[in-house]
Amino acid sequence: MVDYAEKEDACYLVMEYIKGKSLEEERKERKGFSLKEVIEAGLFLCDVLEYLHTRKPPVFYGDLKPGNIMRSAEGKLYLVDLGSAVFGYNERVQVCHGTRGYAAPEQYQGKIGAQSDIYAL
Repeated sequence: MVDYAEKEDACYLVMEYIKGKSLEEERKERKGFSLKEVIEAGLFLCDVLEYLHTRKPPVFYGDLKPGNIMRSAEGKLYLVDLGSAVFGYNERVQVCHGTRGYAAPEQYQGKIGAQSDIYAL
């Protein structure tokens, strides 16, 4: 996120444009990834999730999947589409949309936490 603005009942996020492809697009084109690429992506995502989960209040991403991970033309990875992210306030039920096949089971009951993002990872 580069900036944000609020106007009446709306909040607008200004984000960097990433010229590249999602890992989902790459997977379809290449039919898979090397073990080295999987480990590098996993380590990157662990760093990002650690950062989000240690905020005050914590931020839970909620929709981790290959389609939300972009690789720039220079090869740098980015986690995009924070539309499903929620702040972690206690154990209350929240609306949290994940993607079937990636979302943790508790998300279907409206609960999310750090463990939900780890499950998706």
